[in-house]
Amino acid sequence: MGYDLHAVIAEEDVLRTAAQGLPATRLASIGQGLSLMPVTGALFDSVADGSGTGVLGFWRLPGGFDKILAD
Repeated sequence: MGYDLHAVIAEEDVLRTAAQGLPATRLASIGQGLSLMPVTGALFDSVADGSGTGVLGFWRLPGGFDKILAD
């Protein structure tokens, strides 16, 4: 049995800020000041800007989400 995980890993403060106001967002601390934020279908749909293109070469990072993470 295999699993397919779509997630963003970044510093806890960065993800906590990015997750504010986003529905269906859950953060999981993975140690050393990092957190993991699963990219669920609901999260993907809520942040996608409609461009339909992957960002920075990532297959499942919705268009526009890079701007949310950068803010």
